[in-house]
Amino acid sequence: MIPAPATGRSLLRRIAVETAGWTLCAVGFALLFLPGPGLPLLVAGLALLGRERPSAARLLEWIHQRFARARAGVRAAPASGPAPAAATAPSPAGRERAS
Repeated sequence: MIPAPATGRSLLRRIAVETAGWTLCAVGFALLFLPGPGLPLLVAGLALLGRERPSAARLLEWIHQRFARARAGVRAAPASGPAPAAATAPSPAGRERAS
């Protein structure tokens, strides 16, 4: 029989966490290309896998760092308001009549 991990968790719990993590990652990856919440499911799956696998925890940390850098870049960008109505609608004076 396989001994329980050193963290004190039972083997059954560890298998359940790994299965749920991989399932969330697989569904999240599929939903990146299909309509649905792909990225949040990928992150949730990595968070579960990160409890058991250091490589998944490192990947999740890398994603968090990239997200924080992207968010900082968005905050630093100048805010642009909606386009003025005159710029988007053609003026009636610019049209010519067909004779």
